[in-house]
Amino acid sequence: MTPKTLKLSSKYVVPFNNLRESLRPDQDRLEKAFRDTVEDGRFILGPRVEAFEKRFAEYNNLKYGIGVASGTDAITMALAAAGLGEGDIVLTVANSAPPTVCAIKAAGCGVRFADVDHRGLFEPTQLRNKRLIEGVRAVVVVHLYGRIVNIPAMTDACDAAGIAIIEDAAQAAGSVCNDYAIGSRSLAACFSFYPTKNLGCLGDGGMVLTNSEVIANRVKIARNYGIIDGKQVFYADNSRLDEVQAAFLDVRLDSLEKVNENRRQLSIHYRRGLDKMKYVRPSEVLRGENCHLYTIHCDEREHLQKYLDAQGIQTMIHYPIPAHKMPVEKANFYSNSLVNTEDHCRTVLSLPCWYGMKDLQADIVIRAIRKFYHE
Repeated sequence: MTPKTLKLSSKYVVPFNNLRESLRPDQDRLEKAFRDTVEDGRFILGPRVEAFEKRFAEYNNLKYGIGVASGTDAITMALAAAGLGEGDIVLTVANSAPPTVCAIKAAGCGVRFADVDHRGLFEPTQLRNKRLIEGVRAVVVVHLYGRIVNIPAMTDACDAAGIAIIEDAAQAAGSVCNDYAIGSRSLAACFSFYPTKNLGCLGDGGMVLTNSEVIANRVKIARNYGIIDGKQVFYADNSRLDEVQAAFLDVRLDSLEKVNENRRQLSIHYRRGLDKMKYVRPSEVLRGENCHLYTIHCDEREHLQKYLDAQGIQTMIHYPIPAHKMPVEKANFYSNSLVNTEDHCRTVLSLPCWYGMKDLQADIVIRAIRKFYHE
């Protein structure tokens, strides 16, 4: 089969993502879910939201699930439910997507950044830095690209310092690592169901998962203006997962294991095909991680990306500018070293990796990268 026969659009032989192809196996059931919801006539906080909350919590072996409007809102509301707000400091990483910091700021908290390890994840040894954690009330760890932060290694240090752990699991639906289940040792885990996620709806959506009844009840009230039993107990916003999206998600949850396994196999294929290159460092996706994104680190990234685009291969950069270098942060000065973070953001490149993508398509990407570097 030639690249020409694989062409999926007027430009790309291998697009970065192909949601239409990824959704195709579930299309009939998704259409039925939509029709059934319309026929039922309930669209906000109805039985489909309740059923999916219960099912997704059970899937993750946690007690409570509260559907909200987005993954960003999930983090903000989890922090607020934990009692954090104006003047409190939250520690996180700077190589995540902007929504992580936006969510912390929306809760009224200040942000401080820790460095990352070679996989781009929160480095637990950073918690030994007393100056870094001084005054910190919570840590938002980011399971970046579906890779899992070593939470057990962080727990003792955080417990000793009285620091709560909130997990940004926006990209990590279905991920486990070394038998660590997301949310099992933290105060809450926050998920996004943005369409490109491994478990995505057909719009926006998010969820807070927790074993804490207190956190669950606070988030449940906060998502609906702070109203309980018709009485407003505090002022809050409207942030609700709607019935249509919950119905879609209930269908797509059935496919999550297949989606994750397909992406994991693609990651293995990429790693084998790009191994031992001089100027490219392929990522390793550990057993159980969902490979929401497959990334490499490379020299001459911008030139490589332009070359691949000319070959009909679409790539993206997640994320080129670390949060502490964003224009909005220009008034702040971070004395702690973020060398690994800055190196990560300078060299990372995301390759096509989506449910339904074939090894043959990955081979086209691999050959093009090797040709660019004359390897």
